[in-house]
Amino acid sequence: MVNATFGTVEYRDGGVIAAPVTFAENVIAPSKSIFEITHVSGDALTDMEYRLIGQNTAFKLIVEVPPDRKGSFKIAANGDVFKVSSGTWENVVITAKTVSYNTIKPDLIDYEIPGDYNFGEKFYVLVEFKTVVTGWHLNNTITQIFIEEGAHIGTPTPYKWIGANPPDIHAPVVGELSADKRFIGTDWQRLSAPPAGTPTPGMNNFSDDGEEWHGESGQYFLISFEVSTTARGIFNLTLRQPSILRGPVS
Repeated sequence: MVNATFGTVEYRDGGVIAAPVTFAENVIAPSKSIFEITHVSGDALTDMEYRLIGQNTAFKLIVEVPPDRKGSFKIAANGDVFKVSSGTWENVVITAKTVSYNTIKPDLIDYEIPGDYNFGEKFYVLVEFKTVVTGWHLNNTITQIFIEEGAHIGTPTPYKWIGANPPDIHAPVVGELSADKRFIGTDWQRLSAPPAGTPTPGMNNFSDDGEEWHGESGQYFLISFEVSTTARGIFNLTLRQPSILRGPVS
């Protein structure tokens, strides 16, 4: 027999999942068919493709999950590999691994923008996404998430919902900002700014290119404006296409 182990699963963009497989000794590249992928929960595994890459003792099982899927599957082994040391075919022994995944696209599905505004007063925009999204932070509401159309009514301050139950985004928002930066009687929490310093790939939830920060996550958001006295005309926001927002990294 040949012992093997699964390593920590890597979640990549585009629904690609890489499961490392380490053999106890060198083997000739085995067929992917010795690994079985079976449904555990959630969506069916229809159209899910996978392949095996690597050499000697280090391999990766690459699984491509179609978009808008969520669930889990189990990877197990049932077959033989060719051992370099003995020149014989031996059975693979490995502990099965369950992998969770989520490739639901971060589409904007609902929003509430008031039809009018008053100088010097609060103005609130509420939005709901199809799934939890990451990438929105304190400083990029207009520059990277939304396009501001018509009136420039003021500087936006974004919040995310941290309550146990989904909010009614069409219900009126009441209460002023309190000292702890939350709305009185609600669960809206102000988004954070990216960490200080020059970002590097993989640092503090920055993207692989080290340019975008994905530390904040949420599904329901609120944008608060203090309406400027210079605001004129109709106000609207449109989600940028493409947006830097992404769905769960899994």
